[in-house]
Amino acid sequence: GLAIDFIGAGSANAAAQSANSTINGIVGSTITLSVSGDVTINVTPTLGGATATGAHTVTVGSNNSTGYDLKLSSSTTDTTLAKGADTFAAASGTFGAPAALAVNTWGYRLASFTASMYAGVVSNASPATIKTTATPVASDATEVTWAINATTAKPSGTYQRQVTYTATTRP
Repeated sequence: GLAIDFIGAGSANAAAQSANSTINGIVGSTITLSVSGDVTINVTPTLGGATATGAHTVTVGSNNSTGYDLKLSSSTTDTTLAKGADTFAAASGTFGAPAALAVNTWGYRLASFTASMYAGVVSNASPATIKTTATPVASDATEVTWAINATTAKPSGTYQRQVTYTATTRP
């Protein structure tokens, strides 16, 4: 007779193959922003102009690995402090080049500014970046001091402007 031999039949050798897979856990960036409240400045005007101040704290938290930018602007394109048709112009200084408040103007200052120097609030069309960080921060406080310089030529009353702070994670 004819004998047939099955090669490998009943063999204890099994075929095997391995593959690796990478598991990616992507943690998204978060950011929080709070402002300690509205600012009320009580100024008693003088003939030559008197300055008074008030402050609040803006607090930002972010887990973003490259930090955040904090911007400030008027909530509209109008940068005056207004009571009807009566207004205080925004200070002439800028964030990059703060200046002394002229009479009948208003502005803000940060601790990093030279003493008694202020910047004028800008339009919401072009907010000013007032702080940049490069790392995550759990709770980063920035005190913003607001000031008005008023002469007796300004009618009494409450002058207002809403400002907007915007915190954005950095790319």
